[in-house]
Amino acid sequence: MSTLEAEDRPRLKRQLEHVRDYMLSMNVWRTLQDIEFFLGYPQASISARLRQLRSQGFTVERQRKGGRGGTWQYRVRAKTGAGEQQQLFATNSLTPNTTSV
Repeated sequence: MSTLEAEDRPRLKRQLEHVRDYMLSMNVWRTLQDIEFFLGYPQASISARLRQLRSQGFTVERQRKGGRGGTWQYRVRAKTGAGEQQQLFATNSLTPNTTSV
């Protein structure tokens, strides 16, 4: 592991936790743009974190917005048997990112 990877690990872990918590906070469909607006992370990073959540056993669903076109929406469900975890995240108070880009 390179030094850069070691330094990136805490940042990426935090990013994963933010995406996970936000996506589990409500059972709604969100586009990458919606998540980017709320959390302030680039869409490519969000997409990578969604793939990471899938590899960790979360269910990451996707559907086309409006049933057609090129925009996808995503919804994340807790790991099977993690009902308590989902309830915990549902009660978190999250506020949108208000920093300007």
